[in-house]
Amino acid sequence: MVDDDEMPPVEEEFRGTALFAGSGNPARYDLDEFRRLHEPLVRRHEALLRWHYRFSDRLLRLILDAVRLVEDRPEAEVAERSFLFTFMMLASKIVSHAESIRVLTNIGRYGDAVGVTRSALSDGMMLRYLSLFPEDVADWFDLSQLRTPIEKANQRYKHLAQKFWEGAVRKKLLEKGIRVSGSTFSDLSEAVHPTAWGIQFYAELARGNVFHIHYAPFYDPLPKAQALALILIGALTEPIDVLVDWCHKQGLRWHKDIETRWMVLRVESQEFAEMAAAILEAGMAEFYPEG
Repeated sequence: MVDDDEMPPVEEEFRGTALFAGSGNPARYDLDEFRRLHEPLVRRHEALLRWHYRFSDRLLRLILDAVRLVEDRPEAEVAERSFLFTFMMLASKIVSHAESIRVLTNIGRYGDAVGVTRSALSDGMMLRYLSLFPEDVADWFDLSQLRTPIEKANQRYKHLAQKFWEGAVRKKLLEKGIRVSGSTFSDLSEAVHPTAWGIQFYAELARGNVFHIHYAPFYDPLPKAQALALILIGALTEPIDVLVDWCHKQGLRWHKDIETRWMVLRVESQEFAEMAAAILEAGMAEFYPEG
């Protein structure tokens, strides 16, 4: 993470990466040609990422400050298998996911970035679940420690794996009035599933009873990558929102500084979502004018 005033201009930050760099190898794509042909789209993409990086940095700092605050709590409160211990683990993991997504996006590995984003959303969903069902924290730790083939073959592992299956977790959250979009997880899963990649051919009837043959990819990672800026913000707001809600229910006040900063960022995250949606809509309308 970097401070806003330390960030290099977007043009310098991106043109030196594999995302837009040309290549002397004729077997590789000339991505500089893509930049020339779709300059407005590229500018929108860079603008979106610039704002995303600056805003997500603030969210990441807040998450890390919250983790440090939890670490300073009395040992009995952060003992292993407690909710606060779980928060430190999953919140730190989400921060790591966010940094990985940034690196992958910068070098044009959009499909990989989408896959990691799915993991970040999954961890946020699990953190929310464990905050609402603290009696399941011990079982969740047991599942994480069953790693060997022998352990995974026993009934205890099968029972826990079924208990914490994403579909089961979403169902339990829905019982608490929290809706998690299963379609979002499915869409993101396409990035890492081999059946989603390939080319689909189709025919279009033109004048004179002539058919034109067209083709399109089953899965196009670029729109998904641009949507990452919007989806990932949601994943980064989840740890703080969960912690603040949990502290309220426990009647605690040691988190007040984190909550004050979170109230400001929560409003800004909604504004960012509106801005990002407008950029995405304008960019996709230009890149896919008939879609």
